[in-house]
Amino acid sequence: SCYKEKVWQLIYEVLSVKMLKSIKQQANEYAELLAFLESFWTAMNDWEQHCNILDGMFEAGELTMKELKSQILSELKTIFSQYCSSTKKPRRSIGAICTYSSPPDYDPKVDIVELITSRKNGYDVEVRNGAGFKFLFRYYIRFVEGKYQFVDKRTLLTDDGNSHRGL
Repeated sequence: SCYKEKVWQLIYEVLSVKMLKSIKQQANEYAELLAFLESFWTAMNDWEQHCNILDGMFEAGELTMKELKSQILSELKTIFSQYCSSTKKPRRSIGAICTYSSPPDYDPKVDIVELITSRKNGYDVEVRNGAGFKFLFRYYIRFVEGKYQFVDKRTLLTDDGNSHRGL
C-alpha cells in the first residue's frame, strides 16, 4: 500500500514535469510566433508610412510615377522575400497587391490576435485589425526553410461582408 502510494506519487511528479516542459515549450513557440507577426506588421507599417511620404514627393513633382512605383514595389518585394514562403506561387502579381493607406492598415500596436490554431508544421492565426475592427484575417504561417514564413492570408470578414485572399 505504501509502495503503491509512492509509485503513484512518482508517476504524478514525472507527468507534471513533462506537462510543464510541454507547456513551457508551447509558450516559447507562441512567443516566437507573436514576435514574427509583430516584426512583419512593423515592417509593413513602416512601408505604408514610407509609401505615403513617397506619394507626397510624387505630388510635389519630386518623383515620377515610374520612380514612385519602382520604389514602392522594390520595398514590398524585400519585405515579402523576408517573411513569405517562396515555395508557393503567388495567385497574382505583387503589383496587383500593392496597396497602402494612411493611417497604415498594419499596426502592431492595435492589431489583436484572436485565435492561434496549431497545425502540423506551423500555425493558423486569426487577427482582428485594431483600427476600427474592420477586418478579420487568417494568416497561414508555417515553419519553412528553418524559420516561420507566411504561406497564405485570407480576409475572413470585412465591412462589406466579403472574403478576400492575399498578403
